[in-house]
Amino acid sequence: MLGVRPALGRLFADADGRSGSQFVAVLSDGLWRRNFGADPAFVGRSLVVNGLPHLIVGVLPDFSIDYMTAEPVEIYLP
Repeated sequence: MLGVRPALGRLFADADGRSGSQFVAVLSDGLWRRNFGADPAFVGRSLVVNGLPHLIVGVLPDFSIDYMTAEPVEIYLP
């Protein structure tokens, strides 16, 4: 939609977020660097978000679409 391409992995697919599909997430560049040491192998691993395991499918480039929030958005869910 905004023409942003992932730095690693992929963004969301049409099937992501549908009932019965695996939970997936895309990380911000900052979170990926700070918390996961910018390890490219982190894409494809699981991260617990809100008590549920989510497959990390991608990392955004140094880009933010923080919307109506005082805190930066660092994990994107479909």
